[in-house]
Amino acid sequence: MTASSGASAQSLAELEARVAQLEAEKENKGLVVSGSGMELTFYGYVRADIYADSKYNMGPNNLGFANITSESPEDDKFGAHAYQTRIGVRGSTGDFRFNFEGDFYGSGGGSFRIRHAYGEYAGWILGQTWSNWNADGNPAAMVDFNGVPGGAGYRAMQIRYTHAVSDALTLSASLEDDFASYKSRPLVTGAVRFTQGDNMYKLAVASRGLDDLSGDSVSGWGASISAVAKPWEGGTLRGVYVIGEGVSSLLNYGNGIGQQAGQATFKSGYDIDANGDPVRISGYGFDIAHAITPKLELSVSYGHYDYDDFAGMEALSVKDISTGFLTARYKPADNILLAIEYQRLQRKEFGGGKVDNDRINAMAQFSF
Repeated sequence: MTASSGASAQSLAELEARVAQLEAEKENKGLVVSGSGMELTFYGYVRADIYADSKYNMGPNNLGFANITSESPEDDKFGAHAYQTRIGVRGSTGDFRFNFEGDFYGSGGGSFRIRHAYGEYAGWILGQTWSNWNADGNPAAMVDFNGVPGGAGYRAMQIRYTHAVSDALTLSASLEDDFASYKSRPLVTGAVRFTQGDNMYKLAVASRGLDDLSGDSVSGWGASISAVAKPWEGGTLRGVYVIGEGVSSLLNYGNGIGQQAGQATFKSGYDIDANGDPVRISGYGFDIAHAITPKLELSVSYGHYDYDDFAGMEALSVKDISTGFLTARYKPADNILLAIEYQRLQRKEFGGGKVDNDRINAMAQFSF
């Protein structure tokens, strides 16, 4: 073999290796739309949940516990659903990115709904995605769809701008659609986020305008501080503290059910009292997780909310609510996740009544 033919063979081998690398990268990135310069990645999972309640039927997730009172009839319940099955697509071309994602938790469960539908360019986000006020340190990785109290955790239509002060520090602000039916203006938020290695800290504030039952304007505000840390190998700590007035309906367990005292519909989640003043709420949540092995992770989670006294509070209205979780997650394969969880839920009322419930929840998830 001549030096020339040896060089040609080497070049051919390098070319074949490069082609194989590009094909592998293409497979990992998803489908490349020919001729448009747009890369699309399709993702999602099929998931099945089963659950059993000890005393009260909370439905497919534990959000219903907020509205169970000491006078509610006991009704243990076993159920199953596939509402958390999810499908989405991410796309990018140049500096522009978009995300569309949905699941089947619409109308309380069983109907397709949009989770994310937004575009992002040069620090701007326009569309529906996680609120800028959300606590990044909100306890996560639980089986239950609703999780524990302690901070905001919802999605909203918004326009947001994020400015990177440095690699570690970002500032963001947004105007968001406030989903309360009695809103008087958009929600305004601001956040500061600092990262240092595996640790993250976030301070977020929110301001909203509401109309009381007489049509007068009421101002609400909220502030939260959250953090995520990995202090040891395989361990993760998350925590959040939140306080505010007139923001109950923006927080977990109050999300979507914010009411005004005088409307005898719910006994929790009040934003405005009978005098037209915002109701104060404070709360916290945390999560401690540890990976026993690369396939097995255990976690303990806890969250708590407490309402101040307010005009028009009823004996059955919630004074405070807390939940605790023990969760085990096992991944027998890269695209398969199995998990089981125990929940303990407690609710105290202004009239002195108490309610508690236990739930076992298990799930199997197959990702693609």
